[in-house]
Amino acid sequence: PVRNSNDLDNTEEITIIGPRRQITKKNICILANRHIHINTRDKGKLKEDDIVTVEVNSTILDNVHIKIDDSFKTELHINKEDAIKHNITNESVAILKED
Repeated sequence: PVRNSNDLDNTEEITIIGPRRQITKKNICILANRHIHINTRDKGKLKEDDIVTVEVNSTILDNVHIKIDDSFKTELHINKEDAIKHNITNESVAILKED
């Protein structure tokens, strides 16, 4: 399921198989929705769980969730399909508006 990055209740389990053993974890696997980790010092007027529109690489992305914490480096998190579809690598991101 596509969810907020910390919403893991009733989600899928995964099994990781390595050369020496395997580990199964329950309630751990989701597709995280688009979100921006923002360090507290960079948040401006933004609040935790705000939803914004951003421009990246001349592409507009809607429904981007805001996550704020002192430990975060400010960066956009999107899935691989979004990155490929919009040719996004390490680009600058501009927050255009709150939805």
